[in-house]
Amino acid sequence: MKRVFLVGPVLPSGGVTRFVKDLLAWSGKYQFVLFDNARPVKGSVKPGNGYGEVVNAGILRALKGVFVTIFHMLIFPWCLIRSKASIVLVCGVSYWPFWENAYYIFVSRVLGFKVVQDNSIYCQNSRGKIDGVVIA
Repeated sequence: MKRVFLVGPVLPSGGVTRFVKDLLAWSGKYQFVLFDNARPVKGSVKPGNGYGEVVNAGILRALKGVFVTIFHMLIFPWCLIRSKASIVLVCGVSYWPFWENAYYIFVSRVLGFKVVQDNSIYCQNSRGKIDGVVIA
């Protein structure tokens, strides 16, 4: 059975979280090893979209998120090598987490792993057909 190193968040709710949980529950021909890159859940937030969302729950929450992200980035290479996976699947997201995922893809490639990034959660073309898997 092939091992897939799955990079994605597991939170109480959210589209990417649902995708990750569905993959983990799937009993197909792959064994998924999760690298949970979720940051702590935000409390009350101001409505917003884009790069400004990093501070929409306050500066302290933003700093906490930055430190958690740095921690994830530091332990990622060790967790990846230890997983003995044959492929890395990175769940696509936008804005700041996109750049974090770009780091995971870069490190995976440097370490010699095959990488797939799934952008189907947020990339739909005008025909409504999901078309978002990128082989990196």
